[in-house]
Amino acid sequence: MTHNMPGTAPGGATDLADRYGRRPGSRGRRRAGLLAAAVLVVAGLGWAGWVAFGPANAVRWQDGAFTLVDDGHATLAFELTTDPGRAAVCTVRMFNGGMTEVGRIDVTAGPSSGRTFRVVARVPTFETATSGTVRACVPAG
Repeated sequence: MTHNMPGTAPGGATDLADRYGRRPGSRGRRRAGLLAAAVLVVAGLGWAGWVAFGPANAVRWQDGAFTLVDDGHATLAFELTTDPGRAAVCTVRMFNGGMTEVGRIDVTAGPSSGRTFRVVARVPTFETATSGTVRACVPAG
């Protein structure tokens, strides 16, 4: 015959809470700690997103006039908007009549004292270009 001792379960496993008692507030402290950690993670992600995509890093452009210089060069004039005193790097692409890329260059534009300014990119081409566009602009440095 098996006798159960106080503080043991029928299978012989000891119930630690019965034996040693519960620590007051341990479950509440754990929840509060997890909640604080979650708030810090969300705040950190929000800050990182604001730094990466916030207004200080806003660069916009508007394609303008394409000009054929000769069989090996073309220019594209465009308007660039960024924070005054900040430079941007823009990728300019040139295409032939079949819309095949025939030239590409990265142009550093600015800094400028104005928020919006005109940029003219001269792009070397390996074939006669018929059009051009700005692929993308990002803040320099």
